[in-house]
Amino acid sequence: MTASISSISEQKLATVEADDERRTNRRRSRDERLLVQIVSAVGAPELAGATLPSRTCDVSAGGLGLWLGQPLAPGVRIELWVNVSGLPGKFFLCGEVRWSRAVAPDHLHGIELMSVPGDDLGRWQRCFA
Repeated sequence: MTASISSISEQKLATVEADDERRTNRRRSRDERLLVQIVSAVGAPELAGATLPSRTCDVSAGGLGLWLGQPLAPGVRIELWVNVSGLPGKFFLCGEVRWSRAVAPDHLHGIELMSVPGDDLGRWQRCFA
């Protein structure tokens, strides 16, 4: 039994290391509260338009880690208004869920930011480059 637990732990570590190797932007730990609005959710149209409370885990120029009380599937598109302590104003950002994993009692999501007209992505990227 110990051998299989050890093997599972090694597999999880390898997955985390592989995720880190794919990253193109440096992550910074941040715990900021925000609201997430679901723009579109393929396979779960009832979620479209829903607004959910959230908080960040970490941020980078190209994305963020978000804690939510429920899982969102990869491909869900969201809009965010992020108020970052120590920086003036709020950031209007759009993104797509790339992955989701249960971390009791919440769910951690990887969000890839995407550019849309009228967003603050350029300002965000300058702040977190």
